[in-house]
Amino acid sequence: AMIRYLKDKRLDSERNYLKLDAWYWASVFGNRYEHSTDTVSKQDYDKMIKWFNDDLAVPDFIKKFKPEDVDYDVSIQRSAIFKGVVSLIVLKGAKDFLTGQSPEYEREKVQLDHIFPRSKFSSRYRKEYIDSILNRTIISSNQRKMNKKPSEFFGSLIKDYGKDKVIEILETHLIPGDALGSLLNDNLEYFKEKRKRAIIEEIKR
Repeated sequence: AMIRYLKDKRLDSERNYLKLDAWYWASVFGNRYEHSTDTVSKQDYDKMIKWFNDDLAVPDFIKKFKPEDVDYDVSIQRSAIFKGVVSLIVLKGAKDFLTGQSPEYEREKVQLDHIFPRSKFSSRYRKEYIDSILNRTIISSNQRKMNKKPSEFFGSLIKDYGKDKVIEILETHLIPGDALGSLLNDNLEYFKEKRKRAIIEEIKR
């Protein structure tokens, strides 16, 4: 409805599409429509229309939204935050770990893979901790990754392609370059902290 309004009113400028992005991410990561969806949606629509026409009329819920306050350590796939992070990864590119190429997102081939596999770390961490979206990413196939520890899998990729290329691919999965050390050391806690920071920075962009 908002996109249609922008086009109908010829207000579909880059500035207003950035406002639309701000509304979307604040709504998703703020669980804006978890309750009273229709009422809140109508109120937000009216506020956004006003903002499209007046740069100073920033809706309060967007002003108050802080990505740093969001709990990203969620494992329930139907949650808005989980889905939101998946969307960010898709938008970032999520290149294939093995080829470095952009994947073809065929529904039957896409998988949400554990970066630190449950089979290797379940004795150290509870299931919800391992299943967190902070430990998941999109791949087209995990056949070669299988149940390898990150140190084994990414260590072999570095030997094959070099450190710089591996970092380049990791960054398309919202895994920052400074998280590579935690992968090579199989340090899940440190890795999740680094990934969380990368997600926050991506939302702020």
